[in-house]
Amino acid sequence: MKTKLRAKPETLRQRRRDAGAEALLDAAERVISEKGYERVTMQEIAAAAGCAAGTLYLYFRTKEELVQAMTLKHGRVLVTELTAAMEQVQDPVEKMRMSTYAHMEYLHRHPAFFRSFYAISGATIESSLRDTALKLYAEYRDLEISIVQHGQEIGRIRRDIPARELVELMHGMCMSTCARWLLSPKPPPRDEQHRIIWLACKALLDHPAGEEHRMDLNISASAHAR
Repeated sequence: MKTKLRAKPETLRQRRRDAGAEALLDAAERVISEKGYERVTMQEIAAAAGCAAGTLYLYFRTKEELVQAMTLKHGRVLVTELTAAMEQVQDPVEKMRMSTYAHMEYLHRHPAFFRSFYAISGATIESSLRDTALKLYAEYRDLEISIVQHGQEIGRIRRDIPARELVELMHGMCMSTCARWLLSPKPPPRDEQHRIIWLACKALLDHPAGEEHRMDLNISASAHAR
């Protein structure tokens, strides 16, 4: 009984700490989105969260640490949603389409986070991530690579470009295009953004002109040879 009574305050303290961190991360998203990562100060983030700067430093020692925590929070949810979307279908190309659609939907639900992320991003996604967030991204990227490799093996996806390069090209194109739209005063309508992104991704995955026909001939010839 005494053990249970001692455990309750610890659980309550953890819940309060988690709620406090959540409020600080939400405030950071808003302020960084409005002012930019370089210009915003920890004091301004604390003020937006309605707390003293000292309280903010109890949770996050630096602005970079705060942004990494913000990225990890969204990364976990995003990867879960992307994976669930891909599990709804079997075809490799459809899996990539579902992943792309889920990513765009998440972006539209959380524009403040993505504005903040793109504002501090380096040349690649990996250069903007640290520790657990980087590992999470690498695991999801490897999942996409395995899906593309399967698509190549069964003839659904082009084979003249390695699967890893196709995935990296898709990520880079999506990242730069979405960043431009988020920062634009007049981006394309939401449905049009979905259409453009997927058409560009599909163009990367599709067989070059004539290759699919040659592949069909080779398959047919192999069948006759047997």
